[in-house]
Amino acid sequence: MADVRWSCVPMIFFNDLLRGRMDLPHLFDTVTGLGLEGVELHTALLGDLGEDKARFIQSQLSQRGLCCSMVVAAPDFSHPVPEKRRGEVEKFKRAIDFSGRVGCRRVRVTAGQRHPGLDEALGLESVVDCFEEALAYARGKDLALAFENHYKNFFWEYPDFAMEDRIYLPIVERMRGAGLKVNYDSSNCIMGGYDGVELLRSVVDLVVNVHLSDRKSSGGYRHDVIGEGDIDFPAIFRVLKARDYSGFMSIEYNGTEGLDGLRRSFAQARRLWAETLG
Repeated sequence: MADVRWSCVPMIFFNDLLRGRMDLPHLFDTVTGLGLEGVELHTALLGDLGEDKARFIQSQLSQRGLCCSMVVAAPDFSHPVPEKRRGEVEKFKRAIDFSGRVGCRRVRVTAGQRHPGLDEALGLESVVDCFEEALAYARGKDLALAFENHYKNFFWEYPDFAMEDRIYLPIVERMRGAGLKVNYDSSNCIMGGYDGVELLRSVVDLVVNVHLSDRKSSGGYRHDVIGEGDIDFPAIFRVLKARDYSGFMSIEYNGTEGLDGLRRSFAQARRLWAETLG
């Protein structure tokens, strides 16, 4: 079995990046210092997604031996206003183009927000329609659109429309034939109220990226250091191992221990993965 590669979602630095207290080269130096091979880039932190920005990022990553393991987009395809959804589709297409320019082959995609008063049936159809257009645009570009049932994107006002498995899984099943893939997050289950291991078993054949995060059932939104919350990582890793998963494992941490918490999460995740492999 090929081993996995290690990356991170740099959530603990999002506010610093937004406020100009950290720039991308500093972020990449920090990621390199952690011993990671990749970093995920959230489009909301990048501003312009044009060719000049992509060349700069690609150069900075190459200098450090890093890669962009996934471009993290958060389209709001469930928005009740058609014109807003159209704008979200066009913005997501720019994220797809940017991903190709920085040599990344995975783009995270979301269903959108649970807007107040949103009819679930209409919301689901809106999401499917937008996914179909996005997948058609991505077809032939040699990249995967990885669907995550988030709890709530960092930059959103409302929780994810597809947070619960009862909405997420029907969308996945409808889009299997269109080429949709999955970004599996280990701790979204606590916020969504479903069995995360059972959900993984349902979609593991589609998983192209994994977010490793931990939470306590009573702890709310913030992450715990991996291995110190309630997530059953050995069970998750056994499911992935049985499928010979060999993509990226991306550490996602936004707890109170800052960089040390991210560092400890990485060490714990590697240890737990190695123990599962036996």
